[in-house]
This record gives sequence, C-alpha cells and structure tokens, in this order.
Amino acid sequence: MVVCGIVVLTFVNCVSVNWANRVQYVFTVAKVLALLIIIIIGCLQLARGSTLLLYHHTVVLGVFSLLHVCLFVCMVTVLSGRKR
Repeated sequence: MVVCGIVVLTFVNCVSVNWANRVQYVFTVAKVLALLIIIIIGCLQLARGSTLLLYHHTVVLGVFSLLHVCLFVCMVTVLSGRKR
C-alpha cells in the first residue's frame, strides 16, 4: 500500500509539478486538520474532567521522556562538536 502511494506521488510529480504542489497542499491541510481534531477532542476531555489516563501516562512516559532528553543531549553534543 505504501509502495503504491509512493509510485502515485512520483507519477504525479513527473507529470506536473503544479499537480504535485496541489497534492502536497492537500496532504498538509489534512494533517493539520487531523492534529486540530485531536487537540480539540483532548481539550474537551480535559474540560469534562477526564484526567485518569493523563496521570497513568505521565507515570509511564516519565521514563521515556528522560530517555528522549538523554538522546537529545547526546545528539546536540555530537553535532556541536563537528567542524564546519
């Protein structure tokens, strides 16, 4: 399925750059709308007082957040040491 999508996008890009720009614009709008829907639903759930999963995920994700911070610091350290 992914390969078919890539083939279609490559074909559209080869046929017309204007069409490729339109397709990219449609995908960008769809992604932003999906994010807005998720954010709005989350805010509505918080406004209703549904915070049980929030507390559970905070405890579980605390370890993973620490891991992400460590990886980010290591990445910045490595990239800042390179010569230009």
